[in-house]
Amino acid sequence: MKKIDYVIELESVNDIENILKYLGEKHNNEFDKMFFRGQKDESWPLIPSVERSHKTKEPKIRANNADELFRGIAKLQHTGRPTRFLDYTSDLFVALFFACEDAETCEVETNGSLYATWYDYRPENNLDVSSVCWLTQLKKPVKIKDFCKKHLTNEYDDVQDYISCLISFINNGFIVKPSDEFYNEALSHNPNIFAQRGCFYIPGNRLDSEITSIKNFDNVKILPKIELTSYILTNPKYTTKFIIPNGIKKDILNYLKTQKNITRQTLFFEWYGNKK
Repeated sequence: MKKIDYVIELESVNDIENILKYLGEKHNNEFDKMFFRGQKDESWPLIPSVERSHKTKEPKIRANNADELFRGIAKLQHTGRPTRFLDYTSDLFVALFFACEDAETCEVETNGSLYATWYDYRPENNLDVSSVCWLTQLKKPVKIKDFCKKHLTNEYDDVQDYISCLISFINNGFIVKPSDEFYNEALSHNPNIFAQRGCFYIPGNRLDSEITSIKNFDNVKILPKIELTSYILTNPKYTTKFIIPNGIKKDILNYLKTQKNITRQTLFFEWYGNKK
């Protein structure tokens, strides 16, 4: 591997082993906090599908609670509908497949990219996840205080405590790593997310004005717009970008097939009818 500024370029399929070694040294072997995303074109930015499509409005989902809402959005994301969820995985080799998948059927001319993001994560049943899911359903601006009053649960002592928590992630979002229970249940209704060990980066919302302290939020409103600027994805302390040259994509796909049993069929067995 060769490092150019904050970007690392793989030179051969043998560098796959060096990825984990490099990340382990950089992040004290905290692999439980490591998440990966592969993109077949290294020039593509890290942007959710709803912002890449012509449909800039997020899908509205009928849900009785936040858990149903999360599962509904996750299902839409894994069936190709545009959402604010940005697909990640806890499995490096799955992400490598998506960085190289275009080499399956044609001669490729574009380099791929692998993003490795190291960050604390939330499980799907965390209150922060519930909050950001409800934020996807906003139709118009709402005051922070009013939003928190509506969605306050017994996990927080009072509205002020909830507001403090919301402010901590509303601009930068976070990573969601589903629980084993979620993955096992997904086998019956969303098996692709099980096969891919799917996780999500979920961005927050824009605000109509800056919050300079916890005391000045009374009139600040949450906008029904996704905040795309996040230090989690842009700061090299948290996210490392690896370039996958087009010339080694087929070699990587062959390695994944023969050494890791990772193919399109094993990652999309909902469509192909077999299991990993």
